[in-house]
Amino acid sequence: MKGVDSMKKIYSLNMVSYLRSRGFKEISLNKDETNDKVYYTFEPSTEVLNAIAEYKNPNVTVVLHDFIANFKTIKTEIYEFSKR
Repeated sequence: MKGVDSMKKIYSLNMVSYLRSRGFKEISLNKDETNDKVYYTFEPSTEVLNAIAEYKNPNVTVVLHDFIANFKTIKTEIYEFSKR
């Protein structure tokens, strides 16, 4: 696992939705200039890194309604961001 010294870039909409469902707030929405992909940045805290590790566990559970609502919001945010 990487250290907590740099912003954590998250390209996965599912992971961003999971982190939001867990109560984490992203710092910003950005576009990668090398590949034109959009990503969210999160604080590089131990809590965020632990939540990412939990997300990767195949037995992790989420409140489906929250996850889907967050996912839809994220898709809308990315669409609006890409129109700029």
